[in-house]
Amino acid sequence: MGQRLVIQILDKDNKNIATSYYHWSGFTESAIQLSKKVINDIANGIDCVRALKNTGAKLQGETGINRNDGLIDVGEAEMKNSVSWNEQLIVIYLNEKQKIRFIDIDKLFHRESDISDFKLFSKLNDEERKNINIEYSCYDTIENTNKFFDKILNLYTNKQYYFFYYEEYYKMIY
Repeated sequence: MGQRLVIQILDKDNKNIATSYYHWSGFTESAIQLSKKVINDIANGIDCVRALKNTGAKLQGETGINRNDGLIDVGEAEMKNSVSWNEQLIVIYLNEKQKIRFIDIDKLFHRESDISDFKLFSKLNDEERKNINIEYSCYDTIENTNKFFDKILNLYTNKQYYFFYYEEYYKMIY
């Protein structure tokens, strides 16, 4: 198996433009690094497929493709198949000007419902709780999305694999 990440890019009508499947990149750190690269490239005016290629992914049918480096699909059936394999999913929604209007990271983390983990959280002091609370929205600006991702990576680096976001308790994949 693998920890499979799919980055999906949709147009203004929520139709697939391109997807990229990464076999071992669904872990929090690698998923965020790849996603940030694609999001920032698109925000800087780079074409969607080129942004995916800039991660090291290749179009299906190119020579030297490797599912660990990323497989890009642009055909409707192929994109649907790629999305069906995801364990973690980032969806980037574009507007009519091919600018990012919304980024959905809901399937990048696990909502944590395990009560034993939640009991651990309830034992944290106020400062510890503040450190794992994410205040930036990844749904409005590229700047805030980057702040959100940077905060997650900082927690991850410090081996704090749980966080609160909009009053929900999440667990990173590591």
